[in-house]
Amino acid sequence: ELRQILLTAEKPSVYFETLRAENALSPALAPLAALIGVPQNPAYHAEGDVWNHTMLVLDAAAALRPQAQQPLGFMLAALCHDLGKPLTTEVVDGRIRSYNHENAGIPLAKELLRALGITDTALTDYVCNMVKLHMRPNALAAQVPVDETGVCTLFAEGFGQLADAADEAYALAAQAFPVLDGSYGSAKPMYGSFFMSRLQLTGVFFPFTVESN
Repeated sequence: ELRQILLTAEKPSVYFETLRAENALSPALAPLAALIGVPQNPAYHAEGDVWNHTMLVLDAAAALRPQAQQPLGFMLAALCHDLGKPLTTEVVDGRIRSYNHENAGIPLAKELLRALGITDTALTDYVCNMVKLHMRPNALAAQVPVDETGVCTLFAEGFGQLADAADEAYALAAQAFPVLDGSYGSAKPMYGSFFMSRLQLTGVFFPFTVESN
């Protein structure tokens, strides 16, 4: 039943919210039930606790499910991605933090998958890898240089060389295909917000930043 819901439901959260409302979250779903009431930094998570966040992610993942190469693994990863937060969440310098929750969640993801009857080793490995790496795009984006206003400036340093190379490539293309002569503009540095830099780094944005195409 759960497999069918994850693969077909427009809003899989309805199933889990119904179980919660009826106090019917089974022992098999204990790692998921543990998310209830676990706080998150409101600056980034206006939706509230980790349970609410996971339900939102699950529904957002369902909208992207047709694009996934492994739809079931994709949905299970959405379900499992923050299972480590109950173990790692603490208040540090007045802010709610969950350091290393992606690694702490791997054993719990394995536990939940076993309890759900998932015996496919490749599927389990896929889900655990997604759980482990789902914070990586955030870390990469944090390394992008920003100016004094907080705007990301990619290729700002050394841009002249890149621009020269691009102009040379444009000229060669125009020589080979005269019809294209004059069709190209000049190369420009890339600017974007912190949010847009994440999209650029991950390709197709996924709500919990684990799958890019």
